[in-house]
Amino acid sequence: MEDRLHRFVGAFAEGLVDLEVALFYEANPSMCDTAAGVALRMYREVDQVEPSLRRLAAAGLLIESVLGGGRYRLYGLTDDVAVLVLLVELSRAYHYDAEARREIIRSLVSRGHEAGQPSPGAAATPPSPSATPN
Repeated sequence: MEDRLHRFVGAFAEGLVDLEVALFYEANPSMCDTAAGVALRMYREVDQVEPSLRRLAAAGLLIESVLGGGRYRLYGLTDDVAVLVLLVELSRAYHYDAEARREIIRSLVSRGHEAGQPSPGAAATPPSPSATPN
């Protein structure tokens, strides 16, 4: 993967959900919706998607619009051409280059481990033998 794509991912993504949301918006560039709407379309829970939307908005990848006196927060893709070009390149690398995809995922998973987050799909800690019924 190109160094600038690696830096781009590092600048906005803290985990796999951030990457999924970014790629979702790249595939749906005209979409503007609430966290609940995005979560529904991505088959994820709102509490998984909303922090990613806020992080991506703070990083400049998304635009956050507050409507109804703060009652509604809508998220849409930025119109910054430089960001859009990098996002398209990231999407191509992720979808069409298996080695780049592995590198992107490895980078995000290791970042999650550094932050103390469990890896995706990791089993929960099993209960202690004394906690299981006889």
